[in-house]
Amino acid sequence: MKEKGILLDVGSKLRAMRQQRGLSIRDLANACDLSANTISLIERGQMAPSIVTLQKLAMALEVKISFFFEEPADKGVSFVKANQRDQVRSDGILMENLGTGLADQTMELIFLQLDVKAKSGTKRASHSGHEFIFCLEGEIDCEVNGRRYLLQKGDSILFEAQLSHRWHNAGNSEAAAIYVLQTTEDRTESLNHHLATTKSRQAIQKRGERPARVRAGN
Repeated sequence: MKEKGILLDVGSKLRAMRQQRGLSIRDLANACDLSANTISLIERGQMAPSIVTLQKLAMALEVKISFFFEEPADKGVSFVKANQRDQVRSDGILMENLGTGLADQTMELIFLQLDVKAKSGTKRASHSGHEFIFCLEGEIDCEVNGRRYLLQKGDSILFEAQLSHRWHNAGNSEAAAIYVLQTTEDRTESLNHHLATTKSRQAIQKRGERPARVRAGN
């Protein structure tokens, strides 16, 4: 099945980057506040990660969410045909990459299609940068810092991502949106912030070098 192949592709990319960083599954779990079992299931293609989970993994590994879509070479222009967008399905949400590959790119540009009741994750998220959502169709309930905003077709919301937030499809049919994630946090500081144990820090630092930078990566 195509969806199974997508899950395996995400899992294989996750495993390869984790190993490149010299981290065990336990180290990565501590770094991004996930269980080792969850990471193991994702790597084996047996679990579809939520967007929040992908964000945690990407920040801990110092890559962009789009890393799980593709790894193109740096280029000055990114042109994507509608029928050629790289995509991945994550827990009831279809994510399509709208553009990546620019040097020092700080924005993630993603088209979202949400199944009924699909949500960003089971827990509220909080991280550096900004998030923007433009509702193309359906209804999306977005909770930011304890306040709820109902987005309908044509509505948009922009907020500081450090504020606790989460969102879900609040309608009785599929919803679609343009989702933009922008981070201002230095990747090294981001990684240190998410490392939960001294052991995790040592797993990276004892080699005496900064992890290789992945320009094209989510």
